[in-house]
Amino acid sequence: MEKKIEAILEKIEYNVKQFLRGELGPQKNMIARILQIVGFSMIILGILGGMVIGNTLSIPVASSYEDPHPLRWVFGFVVMFFSFLEGLVFIAFGEIIKLLHFSLRGERSRSRHSEFLDRSRVR
Repeated sequence: MEKKIEAILEKIEYNVKQFLRGELGPQKNMIARILQIVGFSMIILGILGGMVIGNTLSIPVASSYEDPHPLRWVFGFVVMFFSFLEGLVFIAFGEIIKLLHFSLRGERSRSRHSEFLDRSRVR
C-alpha cells in the first residue's frame, strides 16, 4: 500500500516539475483550451436561444391572447447565425494560440501531411 502511495506521489511530483518547467506540451495549453470550450458553448447556447426565441417571441398586447410575432423565426435564425460566428471566432483564437505555442516551443505540428512531406524530402 505504501509503495502505491509513493509511486503516486512521485508521479505528481514529476508532473508538477514538468508544469513548472513548461514541458507539458502544446496540447496542455489551458488558455487555448478554455477559448475553444467557450466557443463551443457559445454555439450551443446560441442555437438553443435562437430556438427559444423562434418558438416563444410574441407581440405584447393588452388582451389575454398574444399573437406570435411574425418575424420570430427570422430573429431566432439571426441569433443562431451570429452566435455561430462568434463561437467560431473564439475557436479560431484558441487554435491560433495553440499553433503559436507550437511554434514558440520549436515543435513540429502533427498534421496529416507532415509524414508525406518527410518522405518527399528523403528522395
